[in-house]
Amino acid sequence: MFDVRGSCSKSKINHQTSNDEVLMSVIGLDIGTTGCKAIVFGPQWEILGQASREYPILTPHPDWAEQDPQQVWELALEALAEAVGQGRADPPRAMALSVQGEAVIPVDAAGRPLRHAILGMDTRSTAENTWLAETFDPPTLFQRTGMPIHTVNTITKLLWLQKNEPQV
Repeated sequence: MFDVRGSCSKSKINHQTSNDEVLMSVIGLDIGTTGCKAIVFGPQWEILGQASREYPILTPHPDWAEQDPQQVWELALEALAEAVGQGRADPPRAMALSVQGEAVIPVDAAGRPLRHAILGMDTRSTAENTWLAETFDPPTLFQRTGMPIHTVNTITKLLWLQKNEPQV
């Protein structure tokens, strides 16, 4: 668990330790579409360590874009461990995350992935997109959800899964 006591400004991060020295490193982790990057910043925003890993986009059928979520997780952990290992003896106190949006990863009760992630760029749910537009008033649906009817959105992917992979 992260415990941040102190203040944060654009120029310096302050963390008071029991020895009255100012220490605090922060991790930035970007889990992107084709890879992940981890960077550890020191109190003056200097880079203390950094690492990255790449992973593939799987296209088992036309218009499909998937990833193995277990592989992404393991590579993100590798990048984090490497970046933190490069830093000085200043354990990170906070983490900022940036992750790809609209990826759907069905999981079981224990949080284990049931299938590959369906990425935002995946357009297999075109029929579900059309069904939504014909069944619901698009402006009303937008007003309720804040999302336009589009294959990038989670709802069409969930409808596709319900129809095509009900066991998931």
